[in-house]
Amino acid sequence: MKKNIALTLIFLLCMTTTFFIDGCGQSQNPPPPPANIIRLFYIYPTNPDPAKKDYTNQNIGSAYSSDGVSFTPDSGVRLNGAYLTDPDAFKESSSKWTIFYSKATSSDQTLYKATCATSSGSYTTDTTFKGLYGNISSTISIGGTFYVYGVSAEGIVVSSYDPAADKLTKIKVAVAPGSLDPSVIKLSTGTYKMYYKSSGDVYSADSADGLTWTNNTKLISYGEVPGAVVVSNKIYLYYIVSRPSDPNMGKIVVITSSDNGASFSSPQVTSGLQEGSCDPDPVVYE
Repeated sequence: MKKNIALTLIFLLCMTTTFFIDGCGQSQNPPPPPANIIRLFYIYPTNPDPAKKDYTNQNIGSAYSSDGVSFTPDSGVRLNGAYLTDPDAFKESSSKWTIFYSKATSSDQTLYKATCATSSGSYTTDTTFKGLYGNISSTISIGGTFYVYGVSAEGIVVSSYDPAADKLTKIKVAVAPGSLDPSVIKLSTGTYKMYYKSSGDVYSADSADGLTWTNNTKLISYGEVPGAVVVSNKIYLYYIVSRPSDPNMGKIVVITSSDNGASFSSPQVTSGLQEGSCDPDPVVYE
């Protein structure tokens, strides 16, 4: 009788305790509720003390949000390494997420790649991939083809990415030299917007096909590393404030647009991210 009671208790405990294993074999907390709309990838230092910031030990983290402003960090880190910068996360297939990333050293202009079966798991670097034609990238699927916008001495260069061959093929220069930090999104109109930094300000450009870009217009003064995503036809544009006199200097803020980028809200400071977070890269939450 006592044995049966003990087995019943163990069974009930197993029924009420759920463990989740992500696609990379990492145990996770229960997944966040479905009300979330954005997952934000970003860089943050292992040591949060600005006076002791060590670029040789950086993290790529991620966090989720139901309003695009207040975030809850996912457990663990997506990737850890030396000089990591500018994550570019996208869903490569139904069973693979990819992060292209760069390294913050003047001598290394290579684009690197790491993958995982889930967006919020632990990513593994693909040591065979060496991306040419620019780094500090933004990737988007257009007509079933991945287009990667990378920064090089020529400007922002657009290349096609072939997952099967694991390589990039240069197509053309999209934006003139001196342009940095691209982020490309598709609008509800079927056209495309690119946000990027130039001379310390954030600009926008328009394209019908993702290849030819026009209407390069300054949008934000003293902003850098823009990252945009469209959720329910609303643009969420994240960037880092770089005006020295601004009390939000160095923080990640977000502005929104419900008219395809014709006008934007006032900036809101994001909350919940680790100290020293930078290089925002938002994706639609999954």
